[in-house]
Amino acid sequence: MSDDRIKFEECPVCSGCHEFVLDVHRKSIQVVISPDRETDTAFTKADVLFTCPDKDQTFEAEVTLLHRPYEYIKSVEVKSEDD
Repeated sequence: MSDDRIKFEECPVCSGCHEFVLDVHRKSIQVVISPDRETDTAFTKADVLFTCPDKDQTFEAEVTLLHRPYEYIKSVEVKSEDD
């Protein structure tokens, strides 16, 4: 697990600026990668549900996540403020 941050400059619900912490579960897969490619990055798009903290309304947004070529994104959740 790792925490990624995303910032909405203009919330689609209230037009305000909000920052969210995403709990990203990455899973390693076994692949043969040459040493010069170990630091490469890959991109995965995911649809994530967010809740506007001002209006308490849910909205969906597509986010692009970075990961290594030997990982895949297992799940993405928005962390609650209590975590």
